[in-house]
Amino acid sequence: MAWGDSKARSPSLLVQAAVSAARALGLLGREGATVICADIDAAAAEATAAQIHGANGRAAALGLDIRDRSAVDCAVAAAVREFGRLDVLLDCYEGQS
Repeated sequence: MAWGDSKARSPSLLVQAAVSAARALGLLGREGATVICADIDAAAAEATAAQIHGANGRAAALGLDIRDRSAVDCAVAAAVREFGRLDVLLDCYEGQS
């Protein structure tokens, strides 16, 4: 993961970042929030993070299968470890588990 500046404001974990609604919400990163884009499709999460970077926002990306509870726990713990806190967790999952 490329976390960037660990002193960023409002760390947020955006789950299923490839979903179009999540991409739009992820652009809030350009308003000063750090957005951690997570999706089962790591390349799609990277694309969303790149979109946020393109809007002068702060973002990181990771592959994450939300059906794996321990992976979710690890992602949240990594966000807290890197940024000191996690202010928002937004899950845009649209499928079936």
